[in-house]
Parts: sequence; C-alpha cells; structure tokens
Amino acid sequence: MEKYYLLVVRLQNSKNFVEDWSDKGKIFVGEFDLDSAELTNLKELPLRLLKNHGYYEVQKEGYSLITAVEGIVKLTYPEYSDTEDWRLDVILVRKRAMSFKLI
Repeated sequence: MEKYYLLVVRLQNSKNFVEDWSDKGKIFVGEFDLDSAELTNLKELPLRLLKNHGYYEVQKEGYSLITAVEGIVKLTYPEYSDTEDWRLDVILVRKRAMSFKLI
C-alpha cells in the first residue's frame, strides 16, 4: 500500500511584530490514511529553519528538498532512511545573499 505523508514547514513559529524573525519555523511530519482520512504519527522534527521559501518533492527517490536562509535541507522519508525514521541533512549551506532555484 502506498504511503501518504503530511509535511508542514512553518515560515516562523511566532512573531511579536512584522519583522520579527527570532523564532525559527518548525517542521512537522505525519502519515495520512486516505481511507480513514486520519493523520497519525504526527511529530515535530528537531531542526528549525529561518524563512523557508522553497519546497521540492522527489517522491520516487524518497525525499524532499526545503530551502531556507540556512541553505538547502534534504528531508528523507522513513522507508528510504538508513535510520528507518525521518532524516534531515543540510546539503548546501547558504553563504550571504545566495538564491536557489529548484527545477
């Protein structure tokens, strides 16, 4: 049976004023069952990102890419991970005013 995931990457966790970026965004993951319309195994991942602004899914290879101020992060799905759990790896560290275009 094919698995469906919910991935939530928040831009920031909270703000006290418009330009407040002090509270980095959280990443949440979970499994979604189409038949029962239930979300299970929802959890927060340990890495928090500042101003995430890109997402690209490579589902056939078992990962997604997320871009943020920190750079590009690879989120590997549990069944493709060597830990059998969600895995986050920073694969490109952003230096100064870089911009990314995911094709």
